[in-house]
Amino acid sequence: MTDRILNSFQLNLFRQILSTEGLAIPETAEEVFELQLHHFATKRRIPLEQLPFRLKEEAALRRALTEKLIVHESYFYREPHHFFALTRSVLPELAKCKSRPITILSAGCAAGEEVYSIRISLLEELPALSGEIRITGMDRSKKIIEAAEKACYSNHALRELPAELKQKYLKPLKNGFFSPVEAVRENVDFVQADLLKETPVKDSYDIIFCRNVMMYLTNEARERLKLNFEAALKAGGAFFFGTTEAFFNPPPTFRKLHFGNAFFYRKTGKCQ
Repeated sequence: MTDRILNSFQLNLFRQILSTEGLAIPETAEEVFELQLHHFATKRRIPLEQLPFRLKEEAALRRALTEKLIVHESYFYREPHHFFALTRSVLPELAKCKSRPITILSAGCAAGEEVYSIRISLLEELPALSGEIRITGMDRSKKIIEAAEKACYSNHALRELPAELKQKYLKPLKNGFFSPVEAVRENVDFVQADLLKETPVKDSYDIIFCRNVMMYLTNEARERLKLNFEAALKAGGAFFFGTTEAFFNPPPTFRKLHFGNAFFYRKTGKCQ
């Protein structure tokens, strides 16, 4: 058993403070959290015993710590069965019954890997429809949004992207990294926003992806986010969540469906 940096009182105090940002600290991650916290305080030359008081008073410091604790790592074509369901089932159905454009939200978009994966899937599977679909990547981290707009990716981030798609849709850069070709960047934008604290525009998206995000949140934050997604999703729209995430107590208007290996929710009502 290793020596702990924080006692139980201190740990619970940090839990309470971070819960104001919607962030949960599971018991299984306590020791990792303590190390991250120690590094965060040391780097800023703040004594660890003073950090809780500074966090309570300084919103910018809380946001900086929250950003450090959340894992933003993602990669292209993560959980590709969702993209298969999107292009083979969800979008063809929506295309039959609604006016254009079709709008897609990638919430908690990391550095853009999910957004560009969706776009590549559209270009491959639905080229005639791809020009009428708008994709928005959203994250509360300014740093992450800037990285998504820069769109510079390592081979590691592309490890699950089939070689033929990598060659077709990514161009090599001089530094050994890769960037999406112009066609992949079209009809894509990125927005900095915190859906836990900002109320989304009602009925603004036909499809919402929020994958591998809720696992980091408190129960209260999850429920708030679900209500915001329910409001933002148009009638007949689809909601995709992470395969390994437990999505308990979905909003009453959400109906669970599956296509192939993918599970997702459709909001009741007719699309227009």
